[in-house]
Amino acid sequence: MSIAELLELEKESLIKAYEQKIAKIEQSKDDGVGDMKWLREKIGISSTDTIKEILLIPFKDELQGKLVFYSDVQGKPWRFNKQPLIKWLEENFERIDW
Repeated sequence: MSIAELLELEKESLIKAYEQKIAKIEQSKDDGVGDMKWLREKIGISSTDTIKEILLIPFKDELQGKLVFYSDVQGKPWRFNKQPLIKWLEENFERIDW
């Protein structure tokens, strides 16, 4: 095997390892608890009021508790259980009035 071939194999190996690390980092972004900013970025809607109108208020009975902490006090942030909420959004996408 030539030096060029060895270098190419090493390059491919490094690229694969780098891509795996990036995928792991991207996945970890959706672990744990998120805030309203996370939800706005995740679903691509910049208006908090719009998110409340089309998602959080109509489906409050389903989301409250394990998926969403609803803040009723000014200054107390909303909190989202990221992985379960993502799963719920995927399973109920067609029900949401986007």
